Amino acid sequence: MNQADATKLVEDDIKNQDKIAEDGFWIHDLACKADFESAIDPANFARTQVSQTSDRIKDTAVIGKVYTALRGKFWEAYRNSVNAKYRRNITVDGELKNLGNKVFGRIDWMFVGDDGTLHLYLIKATSKSASTWKGVKEETYKYELATLKALLDNNGININNIDLNIVPVHLKYNDDYSKVEDVEVQTTKPYSTRNSGAGYAMDKYDKHIRNFFERKAPTFNVSS
Repeated sequence: MNQADATKLVEDDIKNQDKIAEDGFWIHDLACKADFESAIDPANFARTQVSQTSDRIKDTAVIGKVYTALRGKFWEAYRNSVNAKYRRNITVDGELKNLGNKVFGRIDWMFVGDDGTLHLYLIKATSKSASTWKGVKEETYKYELATLKALLDNNGININNIDLNIVPVHLKYNDDYSKVEDVEVQTTKPYSTRNSGAGYAMDKYDKHIRNFFERKAPTFNVSS
């Protein structure tokens, strides 16, 4: 491979990543704002969304499939949270210790069970199946979850009883990334004591992130 070919390969990869990011933003917007409470026909919903998507996602069958799958995940999460109260699209912030710079994070879905347990869900749109996530990608997501915990703690939320979850959304593109041919909302990946069964998998990430934040608000229980 000569330098020109290598340069084009990198440029094409950057363009493809931009496409994935744009389509992922639509997935997030749908997850946070779509009406999951009402019984909406997926085909009718898809027709209202066509103008909101990129040119790569204009297939109403694909849009309806995404809506149906995310709606199912939402109510599955609700049932798992036991009589939960819930909010979507929550922004949290905090100041970095000794620097004063603000850091912002977003929680796609948050459920609060009767016992006070917090159940956080992040929707992650990716061109790779979750079964292939290794190394940097999964580590990045774990640090993001730990950061959200620290930001909640920074705002006085009791985080001692918390479940962290990622909902992978696999965007399946054609060869030149000009079209999303299918979308698969995959099995939720839990990172918590209650669900992992093998000790608290997030401990080292929490300890590392805590070094960057200092809680300034008194702690309170969100269920009280």
